[in-house]
Amino acid sequence: MLIRHVVARANVDVHGLIIDPSRARHAIIVGGQIVDLAGEVDPRTHLNQDFPDHRLDRCVVVAELRRGAAALFDVDGFRTARVRPEDIVPRGPVDRDARRLAWLAALRQRRSS
Repeated sequence: MLIRHVVARANVDVHGLIIDPSRARHAIIVGGQIVDLAGEVDPRTHLNQDFPDHRLDRCVVVAELRRGAAALFDVDGFRTARVRPEDIVPRGPVDRDARRLAWLAALRQRRSS
């Protein structure tokens, strides 16, 4: 399973740049369609100059941000859009351990509800 960053076609300008990168999401694409879709990316990790480990760079362009929506293609494969360099700004260090513990606690809470 390959998780990709995706962005809606309506959020891409004529130059192939993402208008609002905070609206990008994680998705799984199978057979040219979104089969699973997560929430919007976290700017503290994806648009943070101080956290290069998971920086948003290129996104697959999709027709819409919904399950079943088509991925768009160019001659070389998926159509992609780029994040403007000025959208990657210093947002401070990221405490991965604290984030993971918070995520696990939220997951436990959701499963017990």
